[in-house]
Amino acid sequence: MITNQEQWLTKALYLLSAILIVLTSTITWLLSASILWLITVNSVLLPILYFVADSVKEKLNKPYYHLLYQLDALLVGDYSLTSQFKNNNGIAGQVFTSLTKLSQQLSNKHQLFDENNLLVHSLIQALDSPVLLLNDKQQLIHGNQALSLWLEQDWRLVRLTKVEQLGFSYHDHHWQMKNQQQSPLYKIRSSQFTLANQQHQLLILTDISSELRQMQLKSWQQLIRVLTHEIKNSLTPIKSLAQTLRDINQDKEQQSALNVIVERSQNLNDFVANYGQITRVYQLKLKPIKLTLFIEGIIPLYPNINFSCQFEQTNITADEVLLQQVFINLIENAQQAFISRATDIDINNKEQCQLIIKSKLLKNTCLLTLIDNGGGIQNTDNLFVPFYTTKANGNGIGLSLCRNIIEQHGGQLTLINNTNNYDNCAEKTTGACAQITIPL
Repeated sequence: MITNQEQWLTKALYLLSAILIVLTSTITWLLSASILWLITVNSVLLPILYFVADSVKEKLNKPYYHLLYQLDALLVGDYSLTSQFKNNNGIAGQVFTSLTKLSQQLSNKHQLFDENNLLVHSLIQALDSPVLLLNDKQQLIHGNQALSLWLEQDWRLVRLTKVEQLGFSYHDHHWQMKNQQQSPLYKIRSSQFTLANQQHQLLILTDISSELRQMQLKSWQQLIRVLTHEIKNSLTPIKSLAQTLRDINQDKEQQSALNVIVERSQNLNDFVANYGQITRVYQLKLKPIKLTLFIEGIIPLYPNINFSCQFEQTNITADEVLLQQVFINLIENAQQAFISRATDIDINNKEQCQLIIKSKLLKNTCLLTLIDNGGGIQNTDNLFVPFYTTKANGNGIGLSLCRNIIEQHGGQLTLINNTNNYDNCAEKTTGACAQITIPL
């Protein structure tokens, strides 16, 4: 049974050779030749026919072998191999010419695909937003540098880890963060696509804290402008009239009452003026600052605090005066928190207020960390809300002012309780941890 073209061609050539031998033998017999002559003719003819049949078979099969070699090369992605078949005429030549063109087109498309992949990969790596690529089992298979920074470790170390173990959950067709503190600060965008016949998901984490901060800041700016305008317009005539009445009035009790009105009006004016600093735009005078010298200039202001400095990154660029104001505010808060804690629990007088100041290089920024041993933060949700304070004599402006200064440097200011055991605040103390990032 013939199953392929090679078998058919072989049998056809053998049949043709047999016909030629029979025909030659018949002619020889009709010519009354001897048996020896017949055997001699067939002995010479058989090798010739075998050689001719084998040559014809090889000649007919050779284009197919060339075709097979080139197709095998295309299957493995090698587009450089082209046909070396000499006979490029006829239908075989047209087939090989078309195959060469196809190979060139596939090569161009493959090169374009590689270039697009490289471009997409470069764009993903350049994104400041963490990017996660998940397989059909919701395992992390690829990420970018921003993801490594967000995870605080190289994403390759957690490759093929279930995304739920990285702090994500999937509910009602939406991805969410399990960490309730981080969840409002990030928007998770997701998309699905098919790659190698498998479903994949792409997650992009967008930090919306800056946008929320800008919206909040604009709201406070508008509120403060309105309050400042209305209060000053009302206080100015009140203070002026009170001063006039005080000057012309001879009654001491009434003068005393009018003095109170004048003083309170002035205090309220100062109060409103101070809140204008929350939204003030500073003209930054940036210059190189050596942190060791910078902190040495602040330490003498607080002889009752035990400072411990651990600097990995010693040089930054900032406005020294404004940065000093930020540090003084934070150190004042740390000192007051320690005094409050000591009062609440009747702490041993031998314990001293401690403040750990650390710096480290984090990508293209310097991370400054201040860790105290006070009573911690009572209400983390309202830390930067103007007018809000937990201090008896506080005015709720210090932290808002500090954040405004740091953000105008292009950085961020965050405060957390030290019991959260953040990697950057892993000292075994109570109290709060302030983190400042300053671009280098």
